[in-house]
Amino acid sequence: MKKSHGIIVLSLLSFSCLSQVEAPISSAITQVVEKTTALLPQNETVKSLNTALDSYKRVLLSGKIEKSLDYAYPPVFNITPKKSILEELTSIKNSTNSPQIIDVDQSAELPIKKYSKGFYTTINFTMDMVMDMTPILSENNPQEAEEIQAMLESPQELAKFKRYMRQMLKMSMGADTEVMFKDESLVVSVKKQDSHLAINEDNKGWRFIDLSPIPFEQAKGILPDEIIKEMRNDFKNTHFVGKE
Repeated sequence: MKKSHGIIVLSLLSFSCLSQVEAPISSAITQVVEKTTALLPQNETVKSLNTALDSYKRVLLSGKIEKSLDYAYPPVFNITPKKSILEELTSIKNSTNSPQIIDVDQSAELPIKKYSKGFYTTINFTMDMVMDMTPILSENNPQEAEEIQAMLESPQELAKFKRYMRQMLKMSMGADTEVMFKDESLVVSVKKQDSHLAINEDNKGWRFIDLSPIPFEQAKGILPDEIIKEMRNDFKNTHFVGKE
């Protein structure tokens, strides 16, 4: 559009003026075209990442934990086998206090970075969850059941239990996690803010990895050296960074 506009303008000028303005206008048009062309690959890459994030979000909200592992960066299974992770996630899902994901808001840091095998970037996210922290009354242990029931009926003991659970949740999910109990119940709303890494390696599609629980020594066996080097320089505020 800019190029056509330039041609029309030039055609309205006299030949005497044309020789004076042609070079600057042609140079400006060339620069615009070059900038636009340079952005096209980045735009397509961002589009593919957003598509992957939308799909990943749908899987998380559906509760299909088996499918969620399809989005994991494959080398992470070198630390813990996929089968073991699936068994642990299934156990959590089947437990009474299993968290239910209500919403996930994801935002990619741009521009997306390139390395020898593909692309990567950081994904900042906010995850809203609901959990029921009510202890189970066991029929096989009447004394424990009585103690739990007494705690639930005592405002002071219930408040103490809530403080303890809030502390535990913050320890496991991060100090910035918002934890709020609903009214007088033990149903808790959790808002977790964190980030993970998105990698598209060898054009095989975007995969995600949470680096927070991974020691630096193990990360060196998972992530490409190029990415580790960049992350050490760019993300010094994360506890992923360590000494070699």
